[in-house]
Amino acid sequence: MKIIYTNNKNKFFIWGLAIMCVVSLGIFMQGCSQEDDWLESSINQHEEYLTVSNFDSKTVFSGQEKTVLKEAMNRVKWATYYGKNGFVVTKTASELNMDEGIYNVMKDIVLLANDQNLSIKPRLKPDNNEFGADVNPCDLVQSQINDYLYSHPGGAFSSDCFNHYWEGSATPLILTSDRFSDIRNYAAEYKATNIATFNSGGQTYYQGQVSFYGTPYELSFGTATITYNSQGQPVGIQDTYNFDARNDRDLQSEIKTEAVNIAGTLCGAHSYYISYGTIFPSK
Repeated sequence: MKIIYTNNKNKFFIWGLAIMCVVSLGIFMQGCSQEDDWLESSINQHEEYLTVSNFDSKTVFSGQEKTVLKEAMNRVKWATYYGKNGFVVTKTASELNMDEGIYNVMKDIVLLANDQNLSIKPRLKPDNNEFGADVNPCDLVQSQINDYLYSHPGGAFSSDCFNHYWEGSATPLILTSDRFSDIRNYAAEYKATNIATFNSGGQTYYQGQVSFYGTPYELSFGTATITYNSQGQPVGIQDTYNFDARNDRDLQSEIKTEAVNIAGTLCGAHSYYISYGTIFPSK
């Protein structure tokens, strides 16, 4: 009887253990299923198909179009993970319900993180309606452009100009006398084109466009309007800073310029006015 009783206890123990394993596995599978369900619903809740007319050729976007682009960025961020091989977007344009062209640009922006040597811990569970690696596209692109500018002559000033544009305040930038003294070295009168004449205070001035390509100010101005006195000495400068990556062939070879320009739209970058000294309205 004792042996039979012991065997029965062992049977009950084994059956109990088996039941616990099944229940535990069920809970685990349910948890995985719930997480997968959440992942799927976080994508499928966006029923609107995201598209912008003439997206590939457009440079200025309406308020509604900017809203579409921001939503596209959010969806791509939701589908971005950080693993042992870096950042990866795990969903296609079709799965995220958006235009392929918009998807590719947003993906390019997010994956700039792989060039930044970032170390971001993955988020495997829902957190504030997002999952995966939380990257800031504005910081990514700004850092990428600054790295590029600093690798060229005049990089510190070029970077200052770019950052003022990227921050979006649109406040005018008045150059210092020291800065203009250096700019004068690259703005000889013979370089000026489209010259106009102005008279002020009994003095005659000449104003024209000067190209700064091939100088340390190439990435700051490109071209700018320079004012000369009657002796042909530079006495003023004015320019509107509006960064457009497509105008720089070197930059195009290093960075996907469409991603930079779209990121500027998303991040609120804004053109601004640069000036110093004696200037006149363009005729």
